[in-house]
Amino acid sequence: CSFAAGVVGSYYGRVMEEARTQNRIGKVPHDQLLPVHTYWDIGIDDSTAVWFGQRRGLERRWLAYREWKDTPLLDIFEEVNAMRQYRYALHQFPHDSKHREKSTGRRIIEYANDVFDGNGDAVVVPIHSIEDGIEATRHLIKQSWFDEEQCELGIYALLNYRKKFDEKLQAYHQTPLHDWSSHGADAFRMAAWVDSDEPEVDTVESWQRTVKPKVIRSFGRARQ
Repeated sequence: CSFAAGVVGSYYGRVMEEARTQNRIGKVPHDQLLPVHTYWDIGIDDSTAVWFGQRRGLERRWLAYREWKDTPLLDIFEEVNAMRQYRYALHQFPHDSKHREKSTGRRIIEYANDVFDGNGDAVVVPIHSIEDGIEATRHLIKQSWFDEEQCELGIYALLNYRKKFDEKLQAYHQTPLHDWSSHGADAFRMAAWVDSDEPEVDTVESWQRTVKPKVIRSFGRARQ
């Protein structure tokens, strides 16, 4: 990725630039001993975005980012579930996934749990303010390593997520601009809100028992 041209009004441009200069954007290996968490932004009439990440202590390793447009949610659930190289822990969904469909009366989150069927639990993230979520996201990015190839579109989404500009007043609003970058940024904010300060180490076995393993040494920086 090229970070040469900054995006005016970007919320995360500075911390993403730090990630680049600190070599935290490069190749991030999938650790088979750690489960994978997914974080979603649901697009009913828009794009659906998903980040795939692993946690080790305070580090966050972002293995992949995927985005779908004009694709039924059930098809997306099935595609994510079929990524058998991953052993899932939690699938984190936004609060609107609790809404019921008019035709069936069922919630989106219920459909998700039907499809994943034990391959990770689908849960709903509580509502939070956008302002608090943005600040939490800045903090999370400082803990993050991104796979440059597999997360390319998501990285650009974080770089381009920016404040809305009022042409008449020639000033920025304190609210984000809703455009193509919103989906990836909103999905990443799910992760920031729920576990950016989680100190424990995930293992596949740890999600099958109550007692968690103790923290072990961080893996270091991803290589470019």
